[in-house]
Amino acid sequence: MTEKLLDHKATKGTKCINLYVLCDWHVGAPTFEPNRRGVNKLIKRIQNDKDGLWIALGDMTENALKCSVGDVYEVRLSPHQQCDEVARLLDPIADKCLGMVSGNHGKRSYIKAGIEIDRMIAEKLGVDYYGHKICGRINITKNATVTSDYHIVAMHGLGGGRTKGAKVNMADRILDVYSCVDLGFIAHTHHLNWSIDKRYIITSNKTVYKRQKVTHIFNCGSALDYVNSYAEMGMLKPAVEGHWMVKIPQMTHSKGDKSHPKFIGKNIQAEVIYF
Repeated sequence: MTEKLLDHKATKGTKCINLYVLCDWHVGAPTFEPNRRGVNKLIKRIQNDKDGLWIALGDMTENALKCSVGDVYEVRLSPHQQCDEVARLLDPIADKCLGMVSGNHGKRSYIKAGIEIDRMIAEKLGVDYYGHKICGRINITKNATVTSDYHIVAMHGLGGGRTKGAKVNMADRILDVYSCVDLGFIAHTHHLNWSIDKRYIITSNKTVYKRQKVTHIFNCGSALDYVNSYAEMGMLKPAVEGHWMVKIPQMTHSKGDKSHPKFIGKNIQAEVIYF
Protein backbone atom coordinates (compact mmCIF):
# COMPACT_ATOMS: atom_id res chain seq x y z
CA MET A 1 0.00 0.00 0.00
CA THR A 2 1.33 3.46 -0.93
CA GLU A 3 2.10 5.62 2.07
CA LYS A 4 0.27 8.94 2.22
CA LEU A 5 2.64 11.83 2.91
CA LEU A 6 1.95 15.42 3.90
CA ASP A 7 3.14 18.01 1.39
CA HIS A 8 1.75 21.38 2.45
CA LYS A 9 2.84 24.49 0.57
CA ALA A 10 1.83 27.73 2.21
CA THR A 11 0.10 30.34 0.10
CA LYS A 12 2.29 33.04 -1.46
CA GLY A 13 3.10 35.84 0.95
CA THR A 14 2.91 33.67 4.07
CA LYS A 15 5.64 34.66 6.54
CA CYS A 16 4.85 32.04 9.17
CA ILE A 17 2.42 29.25 10.03
CA ASN A 18 0.86 28.89 13.47
CA LEU A 19 0.38 25.15 13.89
CA TYR A 20 -2.10 24.11 16.60
CA VAL A 21 -1.71 20.52 17.78
CA LEU A 22 -4.96 19.00 19.06
CA CYS A 23 -5.23 15.62 20.78
CA ASP A 24 -6.70 13.63 23.65
CA TRP A 25 -9.97 15.50 24.11
CA HIS A 26 -11.79 12.27 25.04
CA VAL A 27 -15.17 13.77 24.17
CA GLY A 28 -17.88 11.77 25.94
CA ALA A 29 -15.89 11.33 29.13
CA PRO A 30 -17.22 13.33 32.12
CA THR A 31 -13.70 14.65 32.68
CA PHE A 32 -13.78 16.44 29.32
CA GLU A 33 -16.66 18.70 30.37
CA PRO A 34 -14.67 21.00 32.76
CA ASN A 35 -12.45 21.95 29.80
CA ARG A 36 -15.17 22.26 27.14
CA ARG A 37 -15.17 26.05 27.46
CA GLY A 38 -11.40 26.15 26.96
CA VAL A 39 -11.70 23.95 23.88
CA ASN A 40 -14.36 26.27 22.44
CA LYS A 41 -12.07 29.28 23.01
CA LEU A 42 -9.21 27.44 21.28
CA ILE A 43 -11.41 26.68 18.26
CA LYS A 44 -12.43 30.34 18.06
CA ARG A 45 -8.78 31.39 18.23
CA ILE A 46 -7.83 29.05 15.36
CA GLN A 47 -10.81 30.28 13.37
CA ASN A 48 -9.65 33.90 13.72
CA ASP A 49 -5.93 33.21 13.14
CA LYS A 50 -5.14 34.04 9.49
CA ASP A 51 -1.90 32.03 9.79
CA GLY A 52 -3.47 29.23 11.81
CA LEU A 53 -3.54 25.56 10.78
CA TRP A 54 -4.12 22.46 12.91
CA ILE A 55 -3.55 18.74 13.15
CA ALA A 56 -5.32 16.22 15.41
CA LEU A 57 -3.37 13.32 16.91
CA GLY A 58 -6.06 10.91 18.06
CA ASP A 59 -8.17 10.08 21.12
CA MET A 60 -10.55 12.90 20.29
CA THR A 61 -13.32 10.59 21.59
CA GLU A 62 -13.44 8.52 24.79
CA ASN A 63 -14.85 5.48 22.94
CA ALA A 64 -15.14 3.33 26.07
CA LEU A 65 -16.26 -0.23 25.28
CA LYS A 66 -17.39 -2.92 27.70
CA CYS A 67 -14.20 -4.85 26.95
CA SER A 68 -11.84 -1.85 27.36
CA VAL A 69 -10.43 0.36 30.08
CA GLY A 70 -12.94 3.07 30.98
CA ASP A 71 -16.46 3.22 32.35
CA VAL A 72 -19.21 2.74 29.76
CA TYR A 73 -21.80 3.72 32.37
CA GLU A 74 -20.31 7.16 33.02
CA VAL A 75 -19.75 8.34 29.44
CA ARG A 76 -22.11 11.11 28.33
CA LEU A 77 -22.47 10.01 24.69
CA SER A 78 -22.42 6.80 22.67
CA PRO A 79 -19.35 6.28 20.42
CA HIS A 80 -21.34 7.40 17.37
CA GLN A 81 -22.57 10.51 19.18
CA GLN A 82 -19.01 11.24 20.29
CA CYS A 83 -17.91 11.25 16.63
CA ASP A 84 -20.73 13.62 15.77
CA GLU A 85 -19.83 15.94 18.64
CA VAL A 86 -16.12 16.11 17.73
CA ALA A 87 -17.06 16.82 14.11
CA ARG A 88 -19.48 19.54 15.27
CA LEU A 89 -16.78 21.18 17.40
CA LEU A 90 -14.17 21.10 14.63
CA ASP A 91 -16.44 21.99 11.71
CA PRO A 92 -15.80 25.79 11.93
CA ILE A 93 -12.05 25.19 11.40
CA ALA A 94 -12.19 22.19 9.04
CA ASP A 95 -10.75 24.29 6.20
CA LYS A 96 -7.58 24.87 8.28
CA CYS A 97 -6.83 21.17 8.93
CA LEU A 98 -3.60 19.59 7.66
CA GLY A 99 -4.67 16.11 8.74
CA MET A 100 -5.82 13.71 11.45
CA VAL A 101 -4.45 10.42 12.78
CA SER A 102 -5.77 7.58 14.92
CA GLY A 103 -5.32 7.03 18.67
CA ASN A 104 -5.51 4.00 20.92
CA HIS A 105 -9.07 4.82 22.05
CA GLY A 106 -10.25 4.88 18.44
CA LYS A 107 -8.40 1.61 17.77
CA ARG A 108 -10.66 -0.15 20.26
CA SER A 109 -13.51 -0.17 17.75
CA TYR A 110 -11.18 -1.15 14.92
CA ILE A 111 -9.84 -4.17 16.82
CA LYS A 112 -13.33 -5.39 17.72
CA ALA A 113 -15.32 -4.50 14.61
CA GLY A 114 -13.03 -2.98 11.97
CA ILE A 115 -14.53 0.50 12.51
CA GLU A 116 -12.03 3.39 12.48
CA ILE A 117 -13.47 6.09 14.73
CA ASP A 118 -10.87 8.72 13.81
CA ARG A 119 -11.32 8.06 10.09
CA MET A 120 -15.07 8.57 10.53
CA ILE A 121 -14.47 11.99 12.11
CA ALA A 122 -12.09 12.99 9.31
CA GLU A 123 -14.61 11.91 6.68
CA LYS A 124 -17.39 13.89 8.37
CA LEU A 125 -15.15 16.98 8.25
CA GLY A 126 -13.84 16.32 4.74
CA VAL A 127 -10.19 16.46 5.87
CA ASP A 128 -7.19 14.23 5.22
CA TYR A 129 -6.76 11.10 7.34
CA TYR A 130 -3.24 9.67 7.62
CA GLY A 131 -3.69 6.46 9.61
CA HIS A 132 -1.32 6.26 12.59
CA LYS A 133 1.08 9.09 11.60
CA ILE A 134 1.49 12.32 9.66
CA CYS A 135 4.85 12.40 7.93
CA GLY A 136 6.04 14.93 5.38
CA ARG A 137 6.88 18.59 4.93
CA ILE A 138 5.55 22.08 5.45
CA ASN A 139 6.90 24.54 2.90
CA ILE A 140 6.99 28.31 3.24
CA THR A 141 8.35 29.94 0.07
CA LYS A 142 9.60 33.52 0.09
CA ASN A 143 10.45 33.73 -3.61
CA ALA A 144 11.77 31.63 -6.49
CA THR A 145 15.20 31.12 -4.88
CA VAL A 146 14.45 31.20 -1.15
CA THR A 147 12.34 28.38 0.25
CA SER A 148 11.86 26.87 3.71
CA ASP A 149 11.06 23.19 4.13
CA TYR A 150 10.25 21.86 7.58
CA HIS A 151 10.04 18.08 7.92
CA ILE A 152 7.37 16.94 10.34
CA VAL A 153 6.37 13.67 12.03
CA ALA A 154 3.24 13.58 14.19
CA MET A 155 1.51 10.59 15.77
CA HIS A 156 -0.51 9.51 18.77
CA GLY A 157 2.08 7.17 20.26
CA LEU A 158 1.93 4.24 22.67
CA GLY A 159 3.21 3.66 26.19
CA GLY A 160 5.11 6.35 28.02
CA GLY A 161 5.37 5.16 31.63
CA ARG A 162 4.57 7.04 34.84
CA THR A 163 7.53 9.40 35.13
CA LYS A 164 8.14 12.66 33.29
CA GLY A 165 11.40 11.29 31.90
CA ALA A 166 9.69 8.22 30.48
CA LYS A 167 7.11 10.37 28.69
CA VAL A 168 9.80 12.61 27.19
CA ASN A 169 11.89 9.59 26.15
CA MET A 170 8.86 8.07 24.43
CA ALA A 171 8.47 11.21 22.32
CA ASP A 172 12.20 11.32 21.55
CA ARG A 173 11.91 7.88 19.95
CA ILE A 174 10.77 9.73 16.83
CA LEU A 175 14.46 10.52 16.32
CA ASP A 176 15.30 6.79 16.39
CA VAL A 177 13.27 6.37 13.22
CA TYR A 178 13.39 9.75 11.42
CA SER A 179 16.83 11.32 11.30
CA CYS A 180 15.86 14.42 9.30
CA VAL A 181 12.85 15.55 11.33
CA ASP A 182 12.59 19.22 12.29
CA LEU A 183 9.32 19.03 14.24
CA GLY A 184 8.04 15.95 16.05
CA PHE A 185 4.72 15.68 17.90
CA ILE A 186 3.52 12.91 20.23
CA ALA A 187 0.19 12.68 22.05
CA HIS A 188 -1.11 9.89 24.34
CA THR A 189 0.74 10.74 27.58
CA HIS A 190 -1.40 13.87 28.29
CA HIS A 191 1.92 15.52 29.19
CA LEU A 192 3.12 18.93 27.97
CA ASN A 193 6.80 19.14 27.17
CA TRP A 194 9.11 20.75 24.58
CA SER A 195 12.53 19.16 23.99
CA ILE A 196 15.11 20.95 21.86
CA ASP A 197 18.22 19.21 20.47
CA LYS A 198 21.03 20.38 18.20
CA ARG A 199 23.08 18.36 15.76
CA TYR A 200 25.16 19.05 12.65
CA ILE A 201 24.51 17.90 9.11
CA ILE A 202 26.78 18.06 6.06
CA THR A 203 25.23 19.13 2.77
CA SER A 204 26.62 20.21 -0.55
CA ASN A 205 25.56 22.03 -3.68
CA LYS A 206 28.36 23.95 -5.38
CA THR A 207 30.05 24.15 -1.98
CA VAL A 208 30.17 21.83 1.04
CA TYR A 209 28.14 23.17 3.99
CA LYS A 210 28.13 22.23 7.66
CA ARG A 211 24.80 23.35 9.06
CA GLN A 212 23.24 23.44 12.49
CA LYS A 213 20.00 21.53 12.73
CA VAL A 214 17.78 22.15 15.74
CA THR A 215 15.09 19.55 16.34
CA HIS A 216 11.94 20.24 18.34
CA ILE A 217 9.97 17.38 19.90
CA PHE A 218 6.64 18.07 21.63
CA ASN A 219 4.48 16.09 24.05
CA CYS A 220 1.11 17.57 23.22
CA GLY A 221 -1.16 17.63 26.30
CA SER A 222 -4.89 16.90 26.61
CA ALA A 223 -8.28 18.36 27.50
CA LEU A 224 -9.01 15.94 30.36
CA ASP A 225 -9.59 17.11 33.91
CA TYR A 226 -7.78 15.10 36.60
CA VAL A 227 -10.48 14.89 39.30
CA ASN A 228 -12.35 11.56 39.18
CA SER A 229 -10.31 10.47 36.19
CA TYR A 230 -8.67 7.16 35.33
CA ALA A 231 -5.30 8.87 35.96
CA GLU A 232 -6.36 9.84 39.49
CA MET A 233 -7.56 6.31 40.18
CA GLY A 234 -4.17 4.98 39.07
CA MET A 235 -2.25 7.58 41.15
CA LEU A 236 -0.66 9.03 38.02
CA LYS A 237 0.77 12.51 38.31
CA PRO A 238 -1.71 15.28 37.34
CA ALA A 239 -1.04 16.85 33.94
CA VAL A 240 -1.62 20.48 32.96
CA GLU A 241 -4.51 20.68 30.51
CA GLY A 242 -3.67 22.47 27.27
CA HIS A 243 -2.17 22.26 23.79
CA TRP A 244 0.77 23.67 21.85
CA MET A 245 0.68 26.38 19.21
CA VAL A 246 3.95 26.21 17.28
CA LYS A 247 5.01 29.21 15.18
CA ILE A 248 6.84 28.02 12.05
CA PRO A 249 8.60 30.94 10.27
CA GLN A 250 10.56 31.34 7.08
CA MET A 251 14.15 30.21 7.60
CA THR A 252 17.19 32.50 7.68
CA HIS A 253 19.39 31.76 4.66
CA SER A 254 23.13 32.13 4.12
CA LYS A 255 24.50 34.95 1.98
CA GLY A 256 25.72 33.80 -1.41
CA ASP A 257 23.68 30.58 -1.57
CA LYS A 258 19.99 31.12 -1.01
CA SER A 259 19.23 27.40 -1.38
CA HIS A 260 21.00 26.58 1.91
CA PRO A 261 19.52 27.86 5.20
CA LYS A 262 22.12 29.11 7.70
CA PHE A 263 20.47 26.95 10.35
CA ILE A 264 17.35 24.82 10.46
CA GLY A 265 14.72 25.12 13.17
CA LYS A 266 16.53 27.56 15.45
CA ASN A 267 13.84 30.25 15.17
CA ILE A 268 10.86 28.04 16.06
CA GLN A 269 8.64 29.50 18.79
CA ALA A 270 5.85 27.83 20.76
CA GLU A 271 3.09 28.76 23.19
CA VAL A 272 1.01 26.66 25.55
CA ILE A 273 -2.71 27.36 25.27
CA TYR A 274 -4.13 26.47 28.69
CA PHE A 275 -7.68 25.24 29.19
